[in-house]
Amino acid sequence: MKTFLALSLLTGTAVVAASDSPNLTHDGWKRVDDLRLVTGFSAPLDSARAKQMDENTGASSQQSLQVSEAPGWRAGLRADRQAFSESGFGWLVGLELGYDRHRGTITQITDASGDLGPGSRAELDTASLILHLGPTWWFHALDEDLRVLPGAWRIELVPRLAAGFSRARLNPGSGGWSWSGSSLGYGVAAVLAVRLAHHWEIATEFAYDSVKSDVTWGGTRDATLRAQGFTTGLQLIRLF
Repeated sequence: MKTFLALSLLTGTAVVAASDSPNLTHDGWKRVDDLRLVTGFSAPLDSARAKQMDENTGASSQQSLQVSEAPGWRAGLRADRQAFSESGFGWLVGLELGYDRHRGTITQITDASGDLGPGSRAELDTASLILHLGPTWWFHALDEDLRVLPGAWRIELVPRLAAGFSRARLNPGSGGWSWSGSSLGYGVAAVLAVRLAHHWEIATEFAYDSVKSDVTWGGTRDATLRAQGFTTGLQLIRLF
């Protein structure tokens, strides 16, 4: 009976300890999962080229738009898994459902037609599945306090690839969207995360993103739009 009670006590203690410490992987590596809310600025729209034009538009088959930068926004929901050694070095892999609105102001246009011209606005929306994969470094509280101790911090340097659907419009308010587009993108982000409280972090993100989108406008013409540039953002992180 005494032996049974002792084993029960030890088992219960182990369960409690395991619930407060990170999961272990092979060869002593630790694992942490997280869920992130992502928000910030999107890469600005910087060019657009029409590949095919209907004869009735009165414009050439290679209409080109030069676009100046304008602020846009992005939002996403992201899930990550991290594995790291006792030294604090590790790797991160994550998937994000993201939505970006890229904006620009037209500064020059060849063969302008209708009410489109310099000063007009252009917008490109992309809904993407984004893959994140790269190294991460943890500092302080790498053992039992990993997900508990306020003040712990880490950095990430994470390349990312994106693919999804897109829509574009010129002169918002005077024309409709087209959902027949597709987009591909890539980038890299540097992230600094700081522990706020039990299981919670806040992070600042600095990134470079490039996006190319092919869209069909109104069934009359096809166009390629590009957005690229440096961006910033914030992440609210829940560790598990």
